[in-house]
Amino acid sequence: MLVSNDDKSGSFANMRKERSTPLKVIYTLVFLWVILSLLAFSFMDEKSVLRLTMEDGVVESAGAVFFLLASIVFMISFLRSRPGNDFFMWKTKRNLFFLVLSLLFFVACGEEISWGQRMLSIRAPEYFQSHNIQKEINIHNLQPFHRLDDKGEEKGFVSLLLNIDRLFSAFWFSYVVLIPLGEKYSKKISGCLRKINVPLPPLEIGFLFVVNYAMEKFMEHWYKADFSQPLTEIKETNFALLFLLLGCYFFWCQKKGSERTFSVS
Repeated sequence: MLVSNDDKSGSFANMRKERSTPLKVIYTLVFLWVILSLLAFSFMDEKSVLRLTMEDGVVESAGAVFFLLASIVFMISFLRSRPGNDFFMWKTKRNLFFLVLSLLFFVACGEEISWGQRMLSIRAPEYFQSHNIQKEINIHNLQPFHRLDDKGEEKGFVSLLLNIDRLFSAFWFSYVVLIPLGEKYSKKISGCLRKINVPLPPLEIGFLFVVNYAMEKFMEHWYKADFSQPLTEIKETNFALLFLLLGCYFFWCQKKGSERTFSVS
């Protein structure tokens, strides 16, 4: 939940009461969507699965749209944000964390569709032809960030530290799980986060991220390697949806008048 530094009792208590029921309904619906979207393989034939999860297919396109919408929502939150950040020696008028998240999700959207390469029938420049695993205009399939080496074999542990999937996993797990937990259980961490005014997710949303990741790993193990790529595509699209949900959550809190966004539950 969110709490205001200026008012931790009256208005905050009212706001918490107002939003508890609708938020629980939304969290429940998203939780069911995450589970059912990954379980759908049990009821679909292989051709249908591959068609839905192919390049520029329904699933990947939905993920790009979710990332784009998340970027827009976070940009609006940045423009509306008051107060800004206090980086000890440097203070801002608006919350720069919203801006960073907006730019990050805009890049994620562009990467999902290879920056419109296939839609616009653009030939990849020579550099991407030589260094991109799929010869596409994107960063995540460049050799240093891909899980496969130039021989098409799985990289070693150290080389995989730069894998874009691992970097993304480290980002979301740190942001929606570790940092909110640290804020909740450590006074020092909480004080620092309050000082710089970090917008933190509620742990309920962090739980949805973990469920999405764990469910995909379970299904991947269940189906072995047959559907590993389609499952990954659905997991990534669900992550995009969850970040959109998070952006809407912060926007809603701003609209309700809680500018100081701290996780306290």
